Amino acid sequence: MFLWNSKHIITGGGTALKSFLRNPDGSLIYANSFTTAATIAGTYRGTPYVHPNGGAFYVQSGANDDLAKYQIDTSGTFLGEQIITPPSWTILGAIHPTGNYIWNFHKSGQAQSVIVVNPSDGFMNSATTNVPGIVAPPFYPDGGNCVFSLDGNFLYCADNCNSTSDCGMEIKQMSATATNLTALSPFNVVSEQVINNNYGPKAMVLHPSGNYLFVYGVTNIFSFSVNTSTGIIGPGSITIIPSPNSCAASIALVNMAIHPTGNFLYAICSATGDIGIYPISSGGVLSTPTIFNIAGSSNHQKMLFVQGN
Repeated sequence: MFLWNSKHIITGGGTALKSFLRNPDGSLIYANSFTTAATIAGTYRGTPYVHPNGGAFYVQSGANDDLAKYQIDTSGTFLGEQIITPPSWTILGAIHPTGNYIWNFHKSGQAQSVIVVNPSDGFMNSATTNVPGIVAPPFYPDGGNCVFSLDGNFLYCADNCNSTSDCGMEIKQMSATATNLTALSPFNVVSEQVINNNYGPKAMVLHPSGNYLFVYGVTNIFSFSVNTSTGIIGPGSITIIPSPNSCAASIALVNMAIHPTGNFLYAICSATGDIGIYPISSGGVLSTPTIFNIAGSSNHQKMLFVQGN
């Protein structure tokens, strides 16, 4: 589920997409449905991305790694579907702010690929696979935890740390073009150390100013400064503060959102139903949160920030 054009809620699962118009009073009115050829249920890999032109969005199938694009008009009507099938174990990375390309990452192929996108209609033109890895072995951002800088010159991804030894909760920082990713120095930004088959950072979100990056680890949430000229994170973290609750190794149980004013960070642990509301200072410092509890769940609960009443 995600919010589209500030007016519609889009939901998806199995072979069904639905759109709902959001009224000013918060109530929803059914708008349209669409039967998909791609199966888009049962995946935690990848994140839905809306094209910057607002007329298309992209989702990933956990069943067969298909990447699908769906057109939608201003009334919430779905207009069509495009499917491409990249190498297996592909992660839908992030769409560039210009809408010209999408970087993807492959676990089994141990490589990256770029999908060229038509910026006028969001159509995926081609997928160039087996781009040489920028590290050996290449990283794998399970969960699709990648974000571009505001200007699109830099890309940040959370590495899936899945080993039985001590692993760093690492963020990979890179410069990005339509044809290449280049590691910045240092390439690995470590936030939290974990042991025994725990994943890397579970969620990342960029501050609306572009000056700060917030990272959801295991038991802590971190804030980092970002040099908008060089793209470099840090050095070191600004804040290390307890998460609303430890979500152990699961990457499907956490989510973060930032208030449009940039003054508050919201972090949820679906397993316990805890939402932490963290004040953010003008310098990117996180303060002790207010905890709001909802019903816990074993499923993924995703927060959507909707401006208005």
